[in-house]
Amino acid sequence: MNAGISVDPEIELGRGRNHPSLFSTSHPDGLSNLVGWVVHEEHSVLYDRQFTGASWSNDYYRQDGGLDRLRRHFALTLDVAAAAFSFLVLDRGFNVESLQNAHVKDPVTGTILLAPTDDQDVWRITLPKPRAQKEIGGLATVAQDMGAVEVLQFVHRLTDPWRKTFGLEELWLHHGDRRNARITLMSATAFKGGHRRFMDRIPGLDKLVSGHVSRADIRVLSGICKWFETGGDMVKTAKHLHNSPAVAIKNYIPAPLREAFYAFQIRKFQTLTIMAATTKDRGLAKRALRFGSMEQVNRAFDSMLANKALAQSSLIKAATKATSAATPVRERLTVLLSARNVAVMKRLSDVAQSLRNDRPDIDIEALQARGRSLPYWLDLWAVIKHKMSNDDYRYRALTSIWKDGLALSDDPSFTVAFPFIEQFLERTA
Repeated sequence: MNAGISVDPEIELGRGRNHPSLFSTSHPDGLSNLVGWVVHEEHSVLYDRQFTGASWSNDYYRQDGGLDRLRRHFALTLDVAAAAFSFLVLDRGFNVESLQNAHVKDPVTGTILLAPTDDQDVWRITLPKPRAQKEIGGLATVAQDMGAVEVLQFVHRLTDPWRKTFGLEELWLHHGDRRNARITLMSATAFKGGHRRFMDRIPGLDKLVSGHVSRADIRVLSGICKWFETGGDMVKTAKHLHNSPAVAIKNYIPAPLREAFYAFQIRKFQTLTIMAATTKDRGLAKRALRFGSMEQVNRAFDSMLANKALAQSSLIKAATKATSAATPVRERLTVLLSARNVAVMKRLSDVAQSLRNDRPDIDIEALQARGRSLPYWLDLWAVIKHKMSNDDYRYRALTSIWKDGLALSDDPSFTVAFPFIEQFLERTA
């Protein structure tokens, strides 16, 4: 091409055995050649319709509708930006204004939007919040499929050529000023148009909502989802939205949900009161709170003691003091985590659940394996499952083993027997 050659001498097409243009729609690699040429010759920067490749011999340029259609193969479009924007609002709880005005490097504070940490799988996302005069964000873990880190890196890569060419620091750049052929920050109006087109592509959305879902509505949805995920924990919800609990519950949690939350709090206090009053008689607690088994009673009480906020209440402190002498010493165990061990314990958990459903008359405390009761092993499984399911970066190296074990458990060819359960069922048949 540098020597003026624009046809492929190795390919002949049609009756006339003509050589097609390297950029022709008839050429098997026409589009790849054109995009590659733009990347190489124009450094991925196209902001002017009068670029060299836009000649009448360029079939892709004509048939794809011009520069806007062509640019989607190597630069950020409004529709892609809208999709990335919505993901970041949902995943990180950022407010619309702060995210829209984001800079790769803030010109005032010098803060880096996406900065690496000592752990190669953990990045720090920091975003200025001008009205609050503070910075928001936090640590984000590299996801195995897609997460905030991957989305920000994706947007950064697509806009980086423009940023380097024109000395810009804004994150959301596009060819906004077409008349003067300039790269500009995506305006609120342009973003809204892209967001509307993006939302219109979601199948069945019109059946779920009556009107248009704005970018601000996405953030409200993000808060509600976090509220449900945390069981109505307004502290965690407010942290996700980067607001105080009072502001978060007032502006982002609708009144019906707030009423349900208060009802839940009242019921929880009633349960706490009953549990604290029946510390010495767990059987009474089982009947009063309608638990299905003593195991459920013990788990409920242990869960309340593990809650740092509840543990500081005078009610729980009194109950804890009354039972501290009888409380067993916690054990520290070293567990070899292998795919087979995970699969075996998962199967054991499934068998125990089946026993609870099919044989409610059986006291599983009577089931012993290796000198330990069945609930002991189920508790151990619950601890491992909790640690591996919380995306704790300290256990990330074990994630593949954990997933392999779960997959092995679901494999029909993997067999495992629990003789102590079979023998117990034979004796009680």
